[in-house]
Amino acid sequence: MPVQGKPWELKGKINHEPAVARCCLCCKVQLREGYAASDKWQRNKEAIHCLQNPAYRLAFSFQLNALLNTLAPMKKWLLYISNRHEIIFKLIIFCFTVWAILQMMPHQVRYKFDYSISKPWTEKDLIAPFDFAILKNKDSLMAEKKLLLDNAILFFDRDTSVPSDVLERALSKASANDKSKESELNRNITQLNYELYKRGVADEAVRSMQYGQAKIVDGVDLLPLNQFCYENDAIEVLRHIASELKIENPDLAISTLAPLVVNNLTVDKVMTERYKNQLMESVSETRGVVRKGEVVVSRGEIITPDKFQKLESLKQISEEFAKPNQHVLFGQTVLVVLCLLFIMIFLAQLRKDIFHSNRRILIIMLMVIFEVLIYTWSLKTEVISMYMVPLCIMPIVIRTFFDTRLALFSYVMTILILGSIASNGYDFVFTQVSAGIVTIFSIKNMRRRSHVFWAVFLVYIAYFVCYFSLEIIHTGNMVKVNWENAFWLLANVLLTLFAYPLIYFLERIFKVTSDISLIELADSNNPLLHELSIKAPGTFQHSLQVANIAEAAMFKIGGNALLVRVGALYHDIGKMDMPLYFIENQVSGINPHDDLSFEESAGIIISHVLKGVEKARRNQLPDLVIDFIRTHHGTTRVQYFYESFLKNYPDKIIDENAFHYPGPKPFNRETAVLMMADSVEAASRSLKKHDAESINKLVNDILDNQIAQNQFSNCDITFRDITELKKLFCKMLGSIYHVRVEYSGAGI
Repeated sequence: MPVQGKPWELKGKINHEPAVARCCLCCKVQLREGYAASDKWQRNKEAIHCLQNPAYRLAFSFQLNALLNTLAPMKKWLLYISNRHEIIFKLIIFCFTVWAILQMMPHQVRYKFDYSISKPWTEKDLIAPFDFAILKNKDSLMAEKKLLLDNAILFFDRDTSVPSDVLERALSKASANDKSKESELNRNITQLNYELYKRGVADEAVRSMQYGQAKIVDGVDLLPLNQFCYENDAIEVLRHIASELKIENPDLAISTLAPLVVNNLTVDKVMTERYKNQLMESVSETRGVVRKGEVVVSRGEIITPDKFQKLESLKQISEEFAKPNQHVLFGQTVLVVLCLLFIMIFLAQLRKDIFHSNRRILIIMLMVIFEVLIYTWSLKTEVISMYMVPLCIMPIVIRTFFDTRLALFSYVMTILILGSIASNGYDFVFTQVSAGIVTIFSIKNMRRRSHVFWAVFLVYIAYFVCYFSLEIIHTGNMVKVNWENAFWLLANVLLTLFAYPLIYFLERIFKVTSDISLIELADSNNPLLHELSIKAPGTFQHSLQVANIAEAAMFKIGGNALLVRVGALYHDIGKMDMPLYFIENQVSGINPHDDLSFEESAGIIISHVLKGVEKARRNQLPDLVIDFIRTHHGTTRVQYFYESFLKNYPDKIIDENAFHYPGPKPFNRETAVLMMADSVEAASRSLKKHDAESINKLVNDILDNQIAQNQFSNCDITFRDITELKKLFCKMLGSIYHVRVEYSGAGI
């Protein structure tokens, strides 16, 4: 038997059965592992037996302590990381964003000069650093290609069986009133058929094709096709042939042959396309060469179209052959870090609630990455116009989830990052920032579908005005403005509507709430509100009144009025399970609390907060709304049952916790306003006389009592705000109960 106070000893056989260990307190512990099944256990069996020796046990103890001392620094580091995991996660998000942006950005040296036609060259004399060809501008190159295509050769395949088939059917159909003229009719048909198909008959689809010449593919040879006709022109061509051949009385032959004419020429699409491709490849994209050492443009020289094209050629060739540069990467890293750091500083200084939420920071950084992704993708693919990239998606998303200032600031920082890789930095930044500002302010109150289309229209106008003004500055002529880009800008704003499904996706992934979702929740036909109106109609009416009062209060002192309205509508949904225990739902005059103790009654009243939170989570309400349910009573007491207990049991020790709501206290302006509005609206129903004096006293007493209990110590609401709210509550309650102004003298 083991002796109490001695170290652990292993009991049991060395086999697959679990061993039984006894500790110093004689407690049996079943060891579920069969040590005997392990070869390692067999090899170390003697060493384990040696531990029974006090000397070995002492040595083992020293070794164990040494091991623990070695692991102590690691434990401290793990504890340090655990205590600062929020900051570490922010750092991870920041570093990941920097890395992702740098991976997408090109690291070649950019052409640093800024120039435009009819403007003087402000830099020093530009000397050609190497030989380069002068590229043709896009307009002249396209015009040259179009001219070649318009004069291209159209290749036909000739079906030699068609003429004989048509002739056979025509002769079988031919008949003359005078049998003596039948042979002449057949001769005329044969002659006309031969001449017609000698020229060739083409399908009507060829009429709409652009071509300069036509040739027939005959084996390996190409035969010129000087003239041919179309099926629908057969009668006119046959008459012309008859006139040339001086055929007498050709009308009967023409009327017999013309309806039977079909095309014997079909376009050889493969040959035609191959020829067109060869033509396009033969077009030179350059016109002349600038030698190394030549002056491309001198300082102060006005940039002509010819000089402009030389500069464009040098720019394109320089960027095309530029290799990734480590120095460029370093500069880009500094730029990206600075812009993202400015965003983080903005959050830390002005939006602390967002700064302390890593989930919200992640949304902002993902939107920055998204903007860089779509822009750099369009740069690399070159399949669409740069004017089509919908960068205004970001301000819509950020404004929807957060506020106007953050949307504008984060968008400007993102545009500054992209401006470093844009081809014309100033034009890009000016246009995108202008459009972003209009976007943010146009969606400030997005309550109806019409607001979406109105916002799209305003954004398009902003884009168009910026583009039009800059194009006039660069070209110096309104006629030379490229109006095609106006259609690309229209596609841009239409693609911007993709922000709304993106908002829905981000809401579901990150469990955040947008104004669009709040509008949907504010609908009284929402299943949860409909259930509340059926099961607890008095509570539902109370919630509607509180929503109106709280919304007006937020408009008065500033805040999210839509959010506080939604929170007010759902703050008492926990009363649905036991509606008759709340006085606003008692219509029969029977009070169930009469059969309960004061502690039980207080517990039922308090429980509606916890039940409301549970019901809200089951119905997947946003956390922003659930916060109103949790905080609308703070840590106050159920005063009626508390005072009743003290009155009936003055000598009994009272459990304060049984009469207090669990909290937490309100932690922002919206939850604080709801707490005030809920308290004054509920208490006003108990007034025997609803006059101005009694309402003013009620409102002041309730709010002063909440202040005395420090219920607003965690939120940024001022005494000035509370004073304004007292006046508003008195005014609105007076309107609800139709309080009239008292006049002196005779009644009116």
